[in-house]
Amino acid sequence: MLSLYEKIKIRLIILFLLAALSFIGLFFIINYQLVSERAVKRADSRFELIQKNVGYFFKDIERSALTLKDSLYLLKNTEEIQRAVILKMEMMPFLDSVGLVLDDNKYYLFSRRANDKIVVYHQEQVNGPLVDESGRVIFADFNPSKRPWSVASDDSNNSWNPAYNCFDRPGKKCISFTLRINGKDHDLLVVDKIHVDLNWRYLNEYLDQISANDEVLFLKQGHEIIAKNQLAREKLIIYNSEGNYNIIDSVDTEYIEKTSAVPNNALFEIYFYYPAGNLLNASDKLFYLPFAFIIIVLLVVYLMTIRVFRRQFSEMTELVNTLAFLPDSTDQIEALKIREGDAKEIISIKNSIAEMKDAEIERSNKLLSLISYDQESGFIKNMAIIESNNNQYLAVGIIKLCGLEAVEAVFGVDERNKIVRKLCQRIAEKYAQCCDIVTFNADLYLLLCRKNVQTFTRKIAMINDFDSSFGYRNLRIHKSAICEPLQGENAWSYAEKLKLAISSIRDHMFSEFIFCDDAKLNEIEENIWI
Repeated sequence: MLSLYEKIKIRLIILFLLAALSFIGLFFIINYQLVSERAVKRADSRFELIQKNVGYFFKDIERSALTLKDSLYLLKNTEEIQRAVILKMEMMPFLDSVGLVLDDNKYYLFSRRANDKIVVYHQEQVNGPLVDESGRVIFADFNPSKRPWSVASDDSNNSWNPAYNCFDRPGKKCISFTLRINGKDHDLLVVDKIHVDLNWRYLNEYLDQISANDEVLFLKQGHEIIAKNQLAREKLIIYNSEGNYNIIDSVDTEYIEKTSAVPNNALFEIYFYYPAGNLLNASDKLFYLPFAFIIIVLLVVYLMTIRVFRRQFSEMTELVNTLAFLPDSTDQIEALKIREGDAKEIISIKNSIAEMKDAEIERSNKLLSLISYDQESGFIKNMAIIESNNNQYLAVGIIKLCGLEAVEAVFGVDERNKIVRKLCQRIAEKYAQCCDIVTFNADLYLLLCRKNVQTFTRKIAMINDFDSSFGYRNLRIHKSAICEPLQGENAWSYAEKLKLAISSIRDHMFSEFIFCDDAKLNEIEENIWI
């Protein structure tokens, strides 16, 4: 049976909690609606401005083609045409290259290099080799009419073209605007077509200028992202099954998504993500005044009530303090020790906690022994073992077996398992004496070198040391290693770096090895982003 004091105390606490929680909940619901509506309006306003600015950029590219055309009126000599184009390109940093198809079907290409030098390539015969100023052949049998910019996607005189591979910049994409010379202009010009390629770096910098620091902005053409602002380059952008993109970062920011085609240019799409903002930071500060006043009133009433019943709270306060002390205690055995003067409730709770603690330790030890090591291979299965032991390691490597899916699909699960067992056996034979081996899954293994680092490095760098063991042509072993000292507590971060390196070669048809350092990892990460 509860005493009268206990009944009053419980009811007061419940009353105060209900009042505070109800008010706080109502406050946040109202405030959330206001903040959400305000964020949506701001997002709409910002997106409208960004649409206009992006539209202006593409219009500038189109106007640059018209400006180039105007500068070529009445010019017949090719040297004069070259000087005119180079002069205009020097004033147009947003252009990467300019191409001209003359009325005799010969082609001239003006390409901007890294040092801002403009290089000229030309044809001396129709559909012949494309040569530079010294006569060196750059591209044999170049036919301008077969280039993507030469074919209008909408049968119009002027058109933008989808992204295509630049022949003079391997590995890069070009986006061109093509201007076709017709009508009276054809009689005044020796040019049939002009195409201008936008400068990617300039477009990225332009997106930085028109977007705020906390906004994500990028442009897409087809299924490919062609330009990003600074924040978009720092985020992980993943295409989902619903046809949208997920923006992933370390703080899990919520964004309001806005998409549309570039004004007057449906070939390109704008993706804009406006931060919804933190509820406390985005709301009106005056809105907090009545909230703070009522909370203060409730707190004063609560403190006055506590003061009235302070004498009756002594034992309960002691119990609460004891329980609060237990989790942070460095010596929990001493904290659970029964002392003279402890109330019977405290004694009972201490005994129960001590019993549960002992049972928890026993269960944890049993469970850890079951899940820490693979029963068949003897490899470590739980990275927590490596991190908790925190041993010193001299190097770290990773082994990836590719092609298991094809073997399983053709020969079945039993044959696949046979290969995995054989791989584990070979790994143990080669590395068990000098390494701790961690199994991530059936085809991925982490090697942490304890000793003999030179022997370890030599063995893991051997490319074909496993291939002959399996008897299947499409199976290959990809390996990577980082040769620098590390602590066990940092092993997971090194494993992630090596996984990144392995992901860059996972589709290669032959076994490969990558020696990683910070420069190599940065190069791999940049290639993955591209």
